[in-house]
Amino acid sequence: MMTMMKYLAFSKTRMRLEIFYKFNFLSSLFAALVIFFVEYSLWSAIYSGSGKAELARLSFFSVFCYILFGNILRKLLGDGVDERIGESYRDGSIVLDKVKPVLLPFRYLFDDLGRGLLQAAVISIPLVTVFLFKDGDAISFKQVMLFMVMAGFSYLIFFILNFILGLISFWTGSIIGIYMLKMACMSILSGLYIPLEFYPGWLLKLCYFFPFRAIYYLPASVMMKSYSLEEGLLLILQQLAWVIFLFVLCMPLQKAAFKKLTIQGG
Repeated sequence: MMTMMKYLAFSKTRMRLEIFYKFNFLSSLFAALVIFFVEYSLWSAIYSGSGKAELARLSFFSVFCYILFGNILRKLLGDGVDERIGESYRDGSIVLDKVKPVLLPFRYLFDDLGRGLLQAAVISIPLVTVFLFKDGDAISFKQVMLFMVMAGFSYLIFFILNFILGLISFWTGSIIGIYMLKMACMSILSGLYIPLEFYPGWLLKLCYFFPFRAIYYLPASVMMKSYSLEEGLLLILQQLAWVIFLFVLCMPLQKAAFKKLTIQGG
């Protein structure tokens, strides 16, 4: 219990830090709202221009729910901790983090989780308000609960992936190239801007080989489609499989990275 409280302190501190820099915090939320309304306007024009009630078997309301709850998910995920780990390695501050009486992965996890929960909660207020005044089919309580559970797994997948990429910078010396490659893959392979139903077959198959689909599309899609409980559990199992795979991959990599750090630091 005391250990958990110790790590929760990192989350609380990060929340206070986010709120302290009010301009950065509010400008980030404003930018997210602008992106949402641009996406909304774009999809509205696409459906209006097509003259069809459904595209790729999806109604406009379904896509609307996808981009709305997807934007909430984006604020929870953020940009990841890979860039922060890379910068800490480059300036040497990671040595100070490593000697503290906490496990480094959990320190980064709870610190970033404080940011993600705060930003997702705040952005939810205007977006959910917009949703309440939008005509369309009702969203079930089951969908909301499934989204929340899957969003938690999404965060774990994204965190472990970014932690791995941050560790790779111990060998590359720079995180910029890795970060840009990750964001490009995330933009294309996760359904970040376009639901995967609109993808060509070859690109859709490619998405199944990477964790990005499980990070963004799977949780956002439960608000777009009405999955049965069994189908929802299968989606969660897919996410869980990625969590286990990345965790197993992370453990030896972390050991090797910190050993290299010790060698270089003396």
